[in-house]
Amino acid sequence: MKKSISKMYEVIWNKYHKAICSVNFYGNSGSKLFGVTGFKYGNRIITDDIVYNLKDINKVIIRFYEIDGLKIFKELKFAAKDFRKLLAKKEELRDIGFTYLLLNEEQVDGLQSLELCSNCEPEIGLQILTIEYQIELNNIGLKPGIISSYAQNNKGYTMIQYDGFVKPGTNGAPLIDLKTGKVKGIVANKELYIVKAFKEMHRIADNNIEKLEQVKGKWTFDEIDPIQVMIVSQNQLMYAAKGFYNHFCVKVGCALEINYLKDLFDLGREPDFE
Repeated sequence: MKKSISKMYEVIWNKYHKAICSVNFYGNSGSKLFGVTGFKYGNRIITDDIVYNLKDINKVIIRFYEIDGLKIFKELKFAAKDFRKLLAKKEELRDIGFTYLLLNEEQVDGLQSLELCSNCEPEIGLQILTIEYQIELNNIGLKPGIISSYAQNNKGYTMIQYDGFVKPGTNGAPLIDLKTGKVKGIVANKELYIVKAFKEMHRIADNNIEKLEQVKGKWTFDEIDPIQVMIVSQNQLMYAAKGFYNHFCVKVGCALEINYLKDLFDLGREPDFE
């Protein structure tokens, strides 16, 4: 008798939940700057390449979770400089949007490992799932979906379009074939328009503030500096935009096909690090 769909989800969760982690970045003040999803493949953690771009990082904490998706099973802490030493060289990654870091035997002890699809073909209508970090709840969760289409990004890479709930923190999550339990793609929701629009808004606001700072204090009206008022308004706009971005939820996601990544993440290949 064939397994029910719900039983298949349960089997994959039980088998692989300890392969999924959150990768959390903290600043000098101890405040959390951002968090993304990662997953274990062999002795490597595959995750989003935002790790190369974040500034003012003081420490990085990687967390793996118990079967409830909430309690911490294993926590790995790194000073920022030590974490960067574990990362693959950015130049070797072909700007695919992802990277990996190498862990030692003690660090991977007790963790599960995902398998990559060895011969992936386009399969519209295929039932998939993601196991991803939910940044607002500080847990990991299973999200069902289907492959709805394929698209090409502006770098020429084929992207899997899937239907399923998509929220911040999911970048780097594995897109798993429900039938085989193997990874067909890696979630790349920074390709979504809403994410690109937020980044562009952030860039414009930063540029505006930088220019306004250059003329701050040159004019006052009734002891009020209009430039300072404009700076405050730009910061308020960004605060509101960040709040919206951190809680957005859409029903269409993107994932990079695993075919682009298998040679980079080949376990028999000697990795090249910074």
